[in-house]
Amino acid sequence: MNGDNITLFKKIGALQTAITSTKAPITISFTIPESLINTNKNVTRTYYIIRVHDGKADILECAFDPETGKASFMTDKFSSYAIVYKDTVNMEPDPVTNDAEEAAEDIEMILDDFTPDND
Repeated sequence: MNGDNITLFKKIGALQTAITSTKAPITISFTIPESLINTNKNVTRTYYIIRVHDGKADILECAFDPETGKASFMTDKFSSYAIVYKDTVNMEPDPVTNDAEEAAEDIEMILDDFTPDND
């Protein structure tokens, strides 16, 4: 997805219309770029998708299969997307830590500096 653009269209006869949302979520699958794949066995990398739609940024969960290098996420809105990740050093589990909450806080800090491209 290195700057690739995915656009969905609905075509009825000669009329073609861009799709910006669907009634139900669909699954988008893609190969994670090699430069973003973690090779450090002491680190666990968790991927997320930032979706910017109608000026609002959302963080979407992203499943990753290290065997295939493929990731997938579900969405019902189509605008701008970015792949982000959080690296966690592997150590004894801390029962008080909430990884999803911490990841959301880290990504929100990134989003504070993110300005969507309104082409």
